[in-house]
Amino acid sequence: MIQVIKQLTADNADILAGTDLENIPAYGQLDIFAGSSAADTKFSVRKPGAETLLAAQLLQLKANGVVSLQDDIPMSLPCFGGRYILDLDVTGAATVNIVVIFRDLADFGIG
Repeated sequence: MIQVIKQLTADNADILAGTDLENIPAYGQLDIFAGSSAADTKFSVRKPGAETLLAAQLLQLKANGVVSLQDDIPMSLPCFGGRYILDLDVTGAATVNIVVIFRDLADFGIG
């Protein structure tokens, strides 16, 4: 399991750049928990080859953008390795918290 935690206040076209998940290492699943202090914050995900998996998904409105790994439901996406681009579009003033968790097949007891 690899986890990346980010707090952002402005647009970011590649949230995973420079992190341990800049290149997804293997087949598995991405769980993305995201919350924003503004109701108009949008989030997109593109997989390798530029195919869009999520387009302009509105983030959950949360006090101070704080997410809960125990109570919130993540956006769960299967992944096959490579460079996934997570793009954040903050329209106005907002605090955005994002937690991205990668689990490979071994984390699920497969392989």
